[in-house]
Parts: sequence; C-alpha cells; structure tokens
Amino acid sequence: MTILLLLLGTGFVPLLAQEGAITGAVANEVGEMQPAITITLRKMPDSTSVKSTLTTLKGRFEFLHIQEGSYVLQASGVGFQRYTEPVSVSSKTASYVHIQLKTEVVGLREISVTAQKQAVDRQIDRTVIHVDAILSNAGTNAWEMLEQSPGVQVVNDNLSVKGKQNVSVFVDNKPLYLQGNDLANYLKSLPANTLDKIEIIPNPPAGYEAAGNGGIINIRLKKSDRMGFNGNILSENIRGKRSRISQSINANFRIQKINVYGNVSNYNGTGLSVSTSERIYQANEANSLASATQNMSVSNPNHRVFGKLGVDFYSSPKTTWGISASHLYRDMLEKTTLINTQVYNRTSGYTLVKSDNRANTLTNNTNVTLSFRHVYDTTGRELTADADYITYRQGYNFSNSSAAYGYNPKLETFTGDLPYTITIYALKTDYTHPFHNGSKLGVGYKSSFTHVNSLATYTGDNPQLSDLSNRFTYEETIHALYLSYSLTYRRLSLLSGVRVENTLSSGKQQSVTSSSFERSYLNVFPTVYVSYTLDSQKEHWLHFSYGRRIDRPEYSILNPFAMPLDNYTYRQGNPFLKPQISQNLEFSYVYKNRLTLSPFYTRSRDIAQETILVKENVFYRQPANLGQQEIIGFSADGTWNLTQWWTVNPVITYTSLRSVLDTDKLHVKGSNWSAAAVSQFSFRKGWTAEVITEYVTPQLYRQYIQGASWYTHLGVGKKIWKDKGVVKVNIRDLFYSRVDRQDFRNLTGVTGYSNRKWDTRSVTLAVSYRFGKSLKAGASRKTEAPDEKKRLGDQ
Repeated sequence: MTILLLLLGTGFVPLLAQEGAITGAVANEVGEMQPAITITLRKMPDSTSVKSTLTTLKGRFEFLHIQEGSYVLQASGVGFQRYTEPVSVSSKTASYVHIQLKTEVVGLREISVTAQKQAVDRQIDRTVIHVDAILSNAGTNAWEMLEQSPGVQVVNDNLSVKGKQNVSVFVDNKPLYLQGNDLANYLKSLPANTLDKIEIIPNPPAGYEAAGNGGIINIRLKKSDRMGFNGNILSENIRGKRSRISQSINANFRIQKINVYGNVSNYNGTGLSVSTSERIYQANEANSLASATQNMSVSNPNHRVFGKLGVDFYSSPKTTWGISASHLYRDMLEKTTLINTQVYNRTSGYTLVKSDNRANTLTNNTNVTLSFRHVYDTTGRELTADADYITYRQGYNFSNSSAAYGYNPKLETFTGDLPYTITIYALKTDYTHPFHNGSKLGVGYKSSFTHVNSLATYTGDNPQLSDLSNRFTYEETIHALYLSYSLTYRRLSLLSGVRVENTLSSGKQQSVTSSSFERSYLNVFPTVYVSYTLDSQKEHWLHFSYGRRIDRPEYSILNPFAMPLDNYTYRQGNPFLKPQISQNLEFSYVYKNRLTLSPFYTRSRDIAQETILVKENVFYRQPANLGQQEIIGFSADGTWNLTQWWTVNPVITYTSLRSVLDTDKLHVKGSNWSAAAVSQFSFRKGWTAEVITEYVTPQLYRQYIQGASWYTHLGVGKKIWKDKGVVKVNIRDLFYSRVDRQDFRNLTGVTGYSNRKWDTRSVTLAVSYRFGKSLKAGASRKTEAPDEKKRLGDQ
C-alpha cells in the first residue's frame, strides 16, 4: 500500500514543459476510429522528419514537447489514401487535428475492390471482432453477436470460451454484475448498432478482475468525439414467425473542450419458442408413474428501451473528466401453454394436465460513472480513476393454473411475487509508470460493495407453497490490489502481474425456518505472458500465458429455498457453495497475424454445476460443488485473403473434458468440436456480401448431453446516398436448423430428453443514415479522452 500511495502521490506533480503539442484522432469516411495508422510530423520548409507514431486502439495520437513553428502532418495506412495537412505549433496552446481518411479504390477488370475493415483482428492476448464489419449484424443484438463470435459458444443462456464456462462480461472495461437469464436479457437489449467491437480475452492480465474461469468478453460501445454535431440513425424491421422492430440513434456534439455523446434504442417484438420433453421413470413399489410427456409453447411480447448519455470535459491537453449515465427499461410478458400427459404403471389409465401460465418481468437497470484521466507525457505515464453506482431492480410475478383430467383429476392454481434489488458501489484507480529502458510498472486498487435484497411470496391451492415464501439478503465486499510489470528486450516481451483480492460476504434467509452464513477469504492471482519473435521480419511469433482465476457463486443461487418454475420443475439455491478456482495455460503460434494455433489447458477445483434431484417425480435443479475438472484442447483460426474481393475467417476448436466428482465418484469424460467460418465479399459500386456458418458437435455434461447444433447466416449490403447511408438485408438461420436438445443421463430412476426450438429464422431489412459534418481541424483543442455487471444470476 505504501508503494501505491507513493506512486499516486508523485503522479500529481505537474510537468513544466514549455513546448507546444499536437494531438488528434484518425477516422475513416463513416467516422470509425482507426488504430495502427502511421502519423509522421515533418518540419517545414525542408520536410525533415521530426517524429513518427502509430495511432492507438481508439485512433488517437499525440506529439508533445514540439518546438514552435510550421509543420506538415502526414497519415498513411493500408487501404487508405495518404493524407497531408499543414499545422502550426504554439507554446500557448495545443493544436488538435481530426483526420478523416478516404478509402483507396483498387481497379480490377470486372470488380472494383474497396478496402474493408477486417471482421476479426487477432492480437497477442485477445481476439477483436469489429461489429460494423459484419453484415449479418443487421437486426441483431449483443447476445446474438456473441453467439457468432469465434471461440464463443452459447448453451442455455450460458457463455463459454474455448469450452470453458463462467465467462465475465464487461462493457467499456467495466464488469457487468450479471449471469444467466439476467445477463442474456441485458445483452439482448443492446442493439448491435450500438457496439463498436467485441474483445475476447481468454486469459486476462492482472489489471482486470480475477473473476471468470472462461476469461473475459469486453464489449466496447460506440462513442464519437468528432467535432461538431454528428450521428447515425438506424431502423430495422425483423420478420420471423413473429414481427419485431428496432430503432436506434448514436450522436455526439463536440465543441472546444466539451464533448456530449449518447445513444438511444427502442425495441418492440414478440419471441416464440416450442419445446417437447419426455421423462421415463423406473418402475418400483413406491412410484406408480411410468412416464410424463410435456409439450409447451411460449410467447413473450416485450418492449425494451436503452439509453446512455455522457459528457467529457477536456480541462487541459492532458486531463479529461467524464460523467456518463445509462438506463435499461424492459417490460416482458411471458405466456405459456403446457400440456402434460402422464402414464401410470399397473393401470391403463392416464392423466392429461393442461396449464395456462402467465408471467410478467419489469426491469430497470441504472449505471452512473464518474471518470478521470491524466496523461503526463508521451512515454505512457498516466493516472486514471473511476467511481460507479449500479442498481438493478426487477419485479417478477406469475400466475399458474392447471387442470388435470383422467386417472388423477384435480384443479390447481398458484401465484408468486418475486421482486429483487441489487445495489453496487465501486471505486477504482490505476497508475502506469514507464522507465527509460522501455519497461512499465502498473499498479491499481479497486473496492466494490454489493447489497442484494430479494423477496418471494407464494399463494395457491398447494399448502406447501406457503412454506416457500421467504426473504433473502446478501452483502459482499471485495478489496483488490494489483501490480504488473512489462518489459521488451530485443525479440522477447514479458508481462507479469499479481492480483490480491479479499472477499467478505454474508447472507441471511428469513422464512418459516431462518438461516444465515458468513465467509471471508483471501486469494492471490498471478498472471504471466511471454512472447518471442522468431525472425527479424516479425512474421513468426510464439506466445505463452498463465493465469489463476476465481468464480464466485451468483448472488441469487445462494438463496436455499426452492422456486417453482412449473408443476414439475423447481429451482433451488445452495448457501454452501464455495468459489471455484481455476488455473489456465495457453501456448500460441502466430504467423503474420493471419494464422494462430493455440493448445490450452485448464484445471479447476470445486467446480460448480447444476444438478438435478428427482423427488416424487418432480425435478429439483440445484447448483453444487462437484469436484475437479480438466479441460485440454486447441484452437486454430486465421484470416485468408483468397482474392482481392473475398476474405475468409475460419476457426476450429477442440476441447476434451474430464471431471472427477466428489458426490458419487463418477468420472465424466468426453470431447467436442466446433467449426465456424465468416466469408466476406466486396464488390464494385458499394456492394458487399457475407456468409457465416457454424457447427458444434454434442457436448457432455454431468447429467445431460447437449445435442449438436449448426446454423448459416447470409447478409447483403449496399452504400447509398453518397455513401452516407447503408441498406442491409440479412437472413439469420437460413435453414432453420438451430435446436436446443438435451438427453438426460445419470439421473436416479429417470431417463428422457428435452427439445426446444425458437424463432431463429428471420429476415431483416435495415437502413442507416450518417449525418453531421466535422469542424475543420485546428478549430479547437483537446487531448485523449478516457475509455471506459456478472453475478446477479438466474431468477
């Protein structure tokens, strides 16, 4: 802590430089910020080169300590025309230059090829998906974009990366404290049009939270800082078995030292799913039920509104203050019709159960962030600080009624009201200090405070329901301190770090019988990255990474009481769940950033998985710590430019899983493959096309086998209105092949399956228009602006 205070204290010492400065940003014709663009500063009148740099991931650059005088600024990058602009430097003010590059057109015999941003960019520690470069993003949301991202799989509203579950999802480098249905519903509320890029980080460095065995998925939202008033309007009409419509607008207004930015999206539509399940029970004296077959259809009309508003104030060329607020409103009605046929042993009779269920979910999620960033010099020394307030409120009530006819007739109704609130406060600060030898030291601190309050009130014909009513409160405090160090020596690059997290938690359940628990634990999480260039041309790379991770139990599943999903299925929490600890190893070989081969290994203890316990023919789903698990696999992905107008991004992943379970010493062993490819085509006159396909073989879990699945998406786009507009037509799941099937295994006295299909095949017509015009460079001054929810659980 003393080191941290010293570093932070010395960081506030102002620099007394008297030279001028040039800062700026580089964008393409549609306003997208461009990384890795070469910026060269030349002295006039002899054009002598003074300095040169590359733009950052946010497309920004800066030259500090520049003598007064006249200069020429040059920008060049692959696929763009060279840009040149004169600029004057004064010691009194910093010059800001906004560069807009024009696309370079290459003529062919029949096809005019326009340089296009690659959909997938592979970096040493992460894979980056540029959302706007994927045509089939029309009519989709953040959740659906993750489904088709390389290496990411989605099963029953749970994400996994390279076969590893428990993935932490971040938005703009901040964790979403959400999981399960809540995470899926939140991401479904973010239109793909509001997304800039998706970063998949299998083994995050020490600066990120240690939570997430499967790594981190960081979703970066669009945020423009162009001068003047600029924006983009999008309207999407989606037609499947039901109709859906979505509109959104992204805009910013930038003048002098103030940038106001924001986006608003509105969605109205109805989802549809149909499922069939069968349970076959083993005959015995205590059980007269032979089988139960269930057919269910669900219709869920819903309305979603998401909005975000932010302000950045550039108090000096090196200091930026920011405030932003976002809010998600979601109102969904779920109408379920269920028919259950029960067949009995020792009799020819059967019972037919018809159920009519209604459920309403009202969600309000608010996030307020205060941010600060100070850049001391061009060497990379900087200080950042953030304060977050997050509140997640959900009201959930349902009414179920059923009528049984035949062998065992009866009428039954029950209702439930289950509101809950999660409130989170978080504080974070980071300091980076470079040294003369090119190495860097990073140090940071974060504290988060969480309070959960949930109620459950049940009424109905079943007298046992009144015993299920309860109140559950949970509090958690996490303090974290990290230290990282990076060094590059010739062809060798090293990044190492350690993160220490102290967790204090307590829970209290109040009902007919009350209970409580308290926990306190300290964990250390080391990380190591080593990269080595095999040749002087930097075409061949070797990379190694190691990291230790933790998965804490979701807030909601710590509540020990059972919640009825229907008459035959209950979900129950487990207050005795322990955090899951994992160790991850990964090797990579990279060739020209076009091909990456990566074997990986993960070993976990106290793995938490959902178990199914059968009591009196009713399924009780409850999480439990089951033992140890090992995952061994490899992935291969690349970018192939087959022609000047055809690019393919394939990815193949193989995982082999082996679990040793403590409960019954059962060894679970199995493997699966997944293969996907994104083909993109660029034609003349602004026409583009895309084909995405993926296939996943069956996956083995403790008590079920997840069936194979595959899909194909098509997309076609055309620039209109002098390249300010784009029209897209997108067909998702062209062959209507997506299905969610689970075959039960290892259930005591029960076999069977569950099969679900939903409205995955749809046609989308999307039209977008870009408006606004940037002010001329030099009209204002600025510096770089800062760039800145997982365990709420399944309710």
